[in-house]
Amino acid sequence: MKLVEELRDLKKVVWVLTGNGPMECRVLKGSVKKYDGSEKVLFFPKIPLGFQFGSGTSVLKVIKVYVSKYNANNFFCLLDKEHIETSKPSEMEIGDRLKEFGITVDNLEKLSVNDEEALRVEGKVGIHKFALWIAINGKEKCIEENIAKLLKIEFGENIKPTKEAIRNALRNHNIEDLEHLVSNVSINKIERSFPAIHTVLSRLEDN
Repeated sequence: MKLVEELRDLKKVVWVLTGNGPMECRVLKGSVKKYDGSEKVLFFPKIPLGFQFGSGTSVLKVIKVYVSKYNANNFFCLLDKEHIETSKPSEMEIGDRLKEFGITVDNLEKLSVNDEEALRVEGKVGIHKFALWIAINGKEKCIEENIAKLLKIEFGENIKPTKEAIRNALRNHNIEDLEHLVSNVSINKIERSFPAIHTVLSRLEDN
């Protein structure tokens, strides 16, 4: 399994969406190298020209464009916990948002994940079917919590879950970047630090 930013072959492609952006992409780039059991390609696309959305679950509306225009049928979306309304279950929030964007939801499954949440959605845009996998990162707020946990496991240090603290920790340990850190730890540490991402990647590898 690998993650690319340019696509030449549409076979076994999983389109990657993120609610925030660069940090999730770096974590995913480092993680996918551990999941070698399939020929799937994770594709991190550029946003269509003229298309705009905010942060969080608003990224889901681009699915309609990718399905109808490019025949995409498999997606992996990374979201931070803070973008899910606490007043309703995550699966209800995601289902409502997809319907709001004119996307039909046929089935929505909540996957079993320690401390975090992951979802699998089967839906349609017109007559075109697709599958959507979602990893909701951060036990309380965001993926920085997961990265801080990995640094704690790897170096025994308590790091604040902020971008600045993480950058400083990587610099102090002479680590080139976040992708380099993640790609050089064991899959067990990825599972413990990023349980939702691990759950989705494992399911994608098996299916």
